[in-house]
Amino acid sequence: MGRSCSCQGTRLTGRQDFLNSLLKKCFLILLTTICKDMLVQAAIYPAIFTFGDSLVDNGNNNYLASLARANFPPNGCDFGSGVPTGRFCNGNTLSDYIGYFLGIDPPPAYFDYLTFNLDIKKGVNFASGAGGILDESGYNYLERIPMSQQTEYFALVKQTLIRDIGNNTTERMLKNALYIIVLGSNDYINNYMLRGSAAHSMYTPDEYADFLVLTYSKHIENLYAIGARKFLVTSTGPLGCLPYELWQLNATDGKCFEEPNRWVQIYNSKLQAAMNNLTLHIPNLYILYGNAYDKVYAYVQSPENYGFQNGNMSCCGRGIYNAEAPCIPTTPFCEDRSSYVFWDRFHPSDRCNLLVGSLFISGGPPDIYPINLLQLATKQV
Repeated sequence: MGRSCSCQGTRLTGRQDFLNSLLKKCFLILLTTICKDMLVQAAIYPAIFTFGDSLVDNGNNNYLASLARANFPPNGCDFGSGVPTGRFCNGNTLSDYIGYFLGIDPPPAYFDYLTFNLDIKKGVNFASGAGGILDESGYNYLERIPMSQQTEYFALVKQTLIRDIGNNTTERMLKNALYIIVLGSNDYINNYMLRGSAAHSMYTPDEYADFLVLTYSKHIENLYAIGARKFLVTSTGPLGCLPYELWQLNATDGKCFEEPNRWVQIYNSKLQAAMNNLTLHIPNLYILYGNAYDKVYAYVQSPENYGFQNGNMSCCGRGIYNAEAPCIPTTPFCEDRSSYVFWDRFHPSDRCNLLVGSLFISGGPPDIYPINLLQLATKQV
């Protein structure tokens, strides 16, 4: 473990740097052909709006009195000039990579836009570390922005866009924009799985999944009412494989704990079915289901098959599974971040995000269902 932040991967400062460096990076991760097929020369969605939790937060929690913050090193050491932005990663998030591939630089965090009056005509990121499907999820991290509040912020952004570019242009842009939603982890880790959890005492795993999916569906319907039509909804990952859970549950063999994974799989199955049902009953609604669970589980189980060396340890950390300490400036971190599935004890590495994002761009079932993001862009509404 080292303290140096000399990045092994490419430092990305924007769309052009991304394009210039991607083929070399893809070769290193055995994705050269896929990446050539995925690259687009101009944006094929008018904008990208991101909702969710710390997996896609790009700076909103910097403004909150929250324990879930990442605006300090070594976070971000492989992003841009290496200055931390609030991303819970060594580099790019999943939504960052999706945007790069689709021709759009990462849109500003909502609170950055409010603070610095930034351009939002290419989208906004509303995601918040510790945020959940349920308002109460993540309460143990103090301030956070749950999905219900993120939706309200989106409605305010729409009013600003109407003022700046007109009602008709705004409505057309919102209908054809891409909406990325990454939620669910905090509703388990920082709610149902907490010691003494009220939700755990009230609901069986099956009942809790039903409650989450019903609430999630209402969030989708609320976004639809504001103007959203094209969604990427991702599954929740294998939480029983997180370095933090391996440490907390005293794993002695480095293998995933399958009970929390089973709970998540129940939820993911119900989520996919519910999203499919919404598209059948709501006009001009498209929802893609991104199956992050299976792919991340595969990376953890057989890391060497995907170019990783470490599937169950965090790059940034200390102690058992490098999970006993959070990733803070005094925590040691690995030199070769690309060889780790996990950056810290909760979050995937830059390279893991790239691999998963590439599948959502141009892959097919079961990784992305029923079509991929390039195909969705051709659907005019």
